Amino acid sequence: MNYEKDFENFLKHTNEKEVLLEEITKEIEKRGVSSLLDIGAGEGTMSTHLSEKVQRYLAVEESYYFASKLKSKGVDVMQGSFPFPIKESFDMVLVCDALPDENWRSFLSFAAEMGPLLFVTYKDRESEWVSLLKEIGEEKVEIDRVDYRDVSSFLGVKDVRSVESYVRGSPEEVTEALSFVFSDGDKKKKDRFLSYKKTIYNILKLRYSDGKSLCFPFKHFFVHSH
Repeated sequence: MNYEKDFENFLKHTNEKEVLLEEITKEIEKRGVSSLLDIGAGEGTMSTHLSEKVQRYLAVEESYYFASKLKSKGVDVMQGSFPFPIKESFDMVLVCDALPDENWRSFLSFAAEMGPLLFVTYKDRESEWVSLLKEIGEEKVEIDRVDYRDVSSFLGVKDVRSVESYVRGSPEEVTEALSFVFSDGDKKKKDRFLSYKKTIYNILKLRYSDGKSLCFPFKHFFVHSH
């Protein structure tokens, strides 16, 4: 449950879901999508809203805890670790911050068999997030991961757009929220990140204060295969 609890805490301090929901809804409306497969749907913040925008919505979620929450909200969900066969085709297949670093090409190829892909990620080797990690000597965690350029090249997509969300709060709150991004629920990695908290506090206060609270930016990149 480390991942689920840390993720829910992260969501308390960011407008990420609101920003992504608005942009994904724009894509659905622009492309006339009536059926949507949502791989890695999460806890349901976006799922209930997205399900109301299409005639057919199916969520795929690995976490039993999150899948149960989706079901309790009346969302049609398949619980399990993708890829696995789904005997349907869709107008859009959404993969939002759900791409594994291992075997990611086969993951995307399998997903693309079910419909045009909308891939969304914050992973960018030139981001503010990676810059912060470089200052504490932990950038390898992100540099070795799949970023949006890898995916856009693999899919042959040149037109990539981005939007920005923010993690807001006190130095303690923002650092705790960022520890989830670093750790993905792994307690040892979280503890390692938090061991740098004094340095992180100083960086955040120096560069990311808006006068009232801290405001750390994340860009989200949209890659759409046609």
